[in-house]
Amino acid sequence: MKVTAEIERALLERAAATSESAEQLASWLSATHGIVICARAVRKRVAQVRLDRAEATKAIVREKLAREVPDDLARLEVMAAKAWSMAKKNEKDPKVWALLVEQVRKITETKLHFSGADVPDDSLTTLAAAAQRLRMRVDRSTG
Repeated sequence: MKVTAEIERALLERAAATSESAEQLASWLSATHGIVICARAVRKRVAQVRLDRAEATKAIVREKLAREVPDDLARLEVMAAKAWSMAKKNEKDPKVWALLVEQVRKITETKLHFSGADVPDDSLTTLAAAAQRLRMRVDRSTG
């Protein structure tokens, strides 16, 4: 018997709802639906579906976060300004000053991270690699 979309859906729901092993799920398929399938095939299918769903979920979360980032960055800017103002007022208290400056540093790092400034630009990396290959060719042809 072939695994229909309905049976696959039931298998995936069971896999998500229980802690059954692939062997147990294969036995369940055999007993419930008359489908003989090896545990390895069940394991691979469940893993693939989880991977696909994880990617889809990440895309949804990224899209939602992307809409919120401008407001979050504006809030960070306000917090950084307030922390910096408080730090300047507390320069005579080294402990308070250091804590506030550390907060400003963390806020700045967070802003840089979410702006993408902490990740190398792929186009620059690609350009640097192309320049290196060109240098190697020139060196071989002139050397």
